[in-house]
Amino acid sequence: MSFERKFTYITLQESLHLIVIATLYKDSFGRPTHKTFHLIAVHIEEPIFAIRAFHLGTVNNKTHYFSLTLSTDLTRSGTTLDRTFVCEAQPCPNRSNTTEEEGDDYQPCSEDNEALMGDKATDEYVCVSTDTHVFDLEDLEDCHYGKRAHYFSCKQQPCPHRYTLPAKPSLKDDAELPTKENECFAGKSLQDVFLELREYHQESRILNQEREETLATMEALQKKLEKVEADLAKALELIEEGKKGKTKRELRMNPPNSFSGKRSEFPSFVDNFKMYLKVNHTSYDNDDKKISYVLSFFDKGEAAQWKTSFIRDKTTSDGDIELGSWTDFLQRLEDDFREVDEKGEALYQLQRLQQQNKTAEELSSEFKILAHKAKLLKPPNPETDATDPGNMLLQAYFKAALRQGLHRRIMDADEPPQTLDTLISRAIKLDNQWRRTNRDLGLH
Repeated sequence: MSFERKFTYITLQESLHLIVIATLYKDSFGRPTHKTFHLIAVHIEEPIFAIRAFHLGTVNNKTHYFSLTLSTDLTRSGTTLDRTFVCEAQPCPNRSNTTEEEGDDYQPCSEDNEALMGDKATDEYVCVSTDTHVFDLEDLEDCHYGKRAHYFSCKQQPCPHRYTLPAKPSLKDDAELPTKENECFAGKSLQDVFLELREYHQESRILNQEREETLATMEALQKKLEKVEADLAKALELIEEGKKGKTKRELRMNPPNSFSGKRSEFPSFVDNFKMYLKVNHTSYDNDDKKISYVLSFFDKGEAAQWKTSFIRDKTTSDGDIELGSWTDFLQRLEDDFREVDEKGEALYQLQRLQQQNKTAEELSSEFKILAHKAKLLKPPNPETDATDPGNMLLQAYFKAALRQGLHRRIMDADEPPQTLDTLISRAIKLDNQWRRTNRDLGLH
């Protein structure tokens, strides 16, 4: 019987190579009978030297050493490790001819490491794709099998060769096949796994919360968008009506002044906006337009706070604003801003009114407003005003408000005034004469 051997190698990573030895056996007639294959991992720079070593057979006169990363006997040529060969026999019968040197990847051959030959049990051993791997459930790490069906920790976690299974492993209770699910735990402690799981659950909880908030925001935005679309449709409808001549422009007139919430300003404010809305009734032709127009002047002080509260009260759960009827709105304004005792307050101010530096015209205007609020001012009646108690009371209040000099000049006249209208006219006339005289003399 004879045989033929062919050698080839496959580069796995950088200087790690896989030597493939194919042996073809033949009978005495030269006919092939069977073929065998041997696979050896080699950690060298030039695998061609290892191939030559097999041609040489057993190396007798070379220095041997034990490779930690290959768990294999090696020999070298020369004084450096550059020309390195894998011994054909493992363990090599000539390993007693060893080196005294020791490095990170090798050590002298000894009885201690002879027991490890091919066991792949050293911490420095680098796994290859021909190793069978399992995942250790107790230590949470990838392991490879040695020659005595023991498995040992891989140097790299997770191991890059964890999914290669040249032989089916016999699993123990504390091991399972490598999977994508356990790959993320390889090389980690139980505490690290616990912390990662806790962080994962916290992130999941935060993501769920953010998702709910995002959905709520999107729902609110959708409602606002629907409202904007509805308002836009109304605006387009108004534009179309304007093109057809169905709408009229507002008449230009002074709008009401801004309302701050002062009760004394409320009656005039109401009169002003009622007049404006009456003149422009074609533009403000529904309750929402009227109420919105009036609220636009509630921009300061107590009135601004009242507007905010009113709008919130009228906002539905869907975010829409239902302002209600114009009549109810006016009644609420009256209830919240009219003076509780307007008549009594006006009478109180009327009794304490003084002219001081005001002109008689200014005084008379203020006097009539207060008299009207006090419900004392009536339409003039020449036949009864001279004897009417109410008219006589107003005359007394007005005389008390005049400056003493002006009051005396009015009463010293040959015919003192008998009605409020004549009293006011006489006061304005004399006051104007007195002011002109002072201006001419440079006194005022």
